[in-house]
Amino acid sequence: MLKFLIVFLFLFCTIIFSQNELAVQTYNASVTTGEICYWTGVEWDEADATAAGAASYGLLGIAIGNSKILLSGNMWRTTGLVAGDIYYLSTTAGQITNTAPSATTNVVRIIGRAYTTQTLVFDVSEIWVVLE
Repeated sequence: MLKFLIVFLFLFCTIIFSQNELAVQTYNASVTTGEICYWTGVEWDEADATAAGAASYGLLGIAIGNSKILLSGNMWRTTGLVAGDIYYLSTTAGQITNTAPSATTNVVRIIGRAYTTQTLVFDVSEIWVVLE
């Protein structure tokens, strides 16, 4: 219960007091708006949780169009979120999931929490676990 309360208070303060942080940099040609990306050192490319590496535990952001990447803040989606659920980096490139990856070598990394069915509080955890 204490863990839930701490997470709730953290997310409440993030929603109330946060501002969106953006980066304006080049995407890889395969990246589309709304996808989770990682910084390669040269450009942003699709991130996934299939194995340990920069694509799963490097600097992450969300492509929001016009070469802009959301580094933290609120991301609006048209559908598909479950309010209150925690979202993780998915094993599908560029995607998120509310089910933690579970296969050997997958990386479990929290991306944020759905504030509503259309708003994701994007606050990437700096802590991750590689499954063995």
